[in-house]
Amino acid sequence: GDTATIANRQLKLADIVLALGESRAIKQALDTVEQSLALLREQEDIPSIIDALSMLADLYRAEGNLPQAQSLYLEALQLYGEFGEERKIGRCLLGLVQICLDQGKVERAVYLYGALEARQKASTPMHPAQRTAYDQVAFQTRAQLPEAEFDQALSKGSTATLATLLANSVEEN
Repeated sequence: GDTATIANRQLKLADIVLALGESRAIKQALDTVEQSLALLREQEDIPSIIDALSMLADLYRAEGNLPQAQSLYLEALQLYGEFGEERKIGRCLLGLVQICLDQGKVERAVYLYGALEARQKASTPMHPAQRTAYDQVAFQTRAQLPEAEFDQALSKGSTATLATLLANSVEEN
């Protein structure tokens, strides 16, 4: 009957599915995380809601539903800003960078990568699966723009506040 623990364990299982890259299990993981999110919303467990939103966004992105993933990343970022969970922001920024790269929005991806890189230096270590994704994004963003354009977009992103990131992301939609 401990719904908070059950919901959090379900999130961990879904995270394992993501780390393993089991595409057949994505739909089941989506259902599980959506159920967990509903339980967490009932309990108003904001840190866990943020985790669930981020994970749900990762799952939708893995499934190819980029608009839904982007919407969930932005909702999680909004909550991060409101409740001071800055150390967890990297997962959302990483997902948004990946979405921009998938959509061919390279300059926007580099801008967001700059924000991610600036925050990642000060945050806790990444999970190995996230570190791999982070390293891939670093390589992709650097390879797709001339150095001067890359440096300019990276610099702008590295100094952007969360409020600016959110405002710019909402304007782009």
